[in-house]
Amino acid sequence: MNDKILVVEDEENIRTNIKEYLENQNYQVIEAADGEAGLEMVETMKPDLIILDLMLPKVDGMEVCKQVRRNHNTPIIMVTARNEEIDKLLPHKRPSPPAHQIAVLRVASRKRRQIAMARQRLHGNPVLLRAQADKRCHEVD
Repeated sequence: MNDKILVVEDEENIRTNIKEYLENQNYQVIEAADGEAGLEMVETMKPDLIILDLMLPKVDGMEVCKQVRRNHNTPIIMVTARNEEIDKLLPHKRPSPPAHQIAVLRVASRKRRQIAMARQRLHGNPVLLRAQADKRCHEVD
């Protein structure tokens, strides 16, 4: 089964473009137009990865990220159309081309699958699981 990606973006044309691009790469895409709906989708749809805009109505992207992190380890890729917001978060980074973004999605999906497999092998032992997950993340980086 293909990874399920939640796209939380209030600008319909941007959300549609991301959705179409990801679907062309064989990802299953679910959408939310604001932070509140995004939080509901996280709970009901259990996405494998979240693409999250920073500037959202109802609940902003940073708050959505904080709330998701309280209960989930779902990888989150933060996006924004505003250069000032990117400069605050990543002062030396600029938006990357779609091919690079797909590569990032694949690495995040692979890490998620590796952690899930480790969890199954270790029968949910949180101490061993954390050590195994950390080791695998360092091997990928």
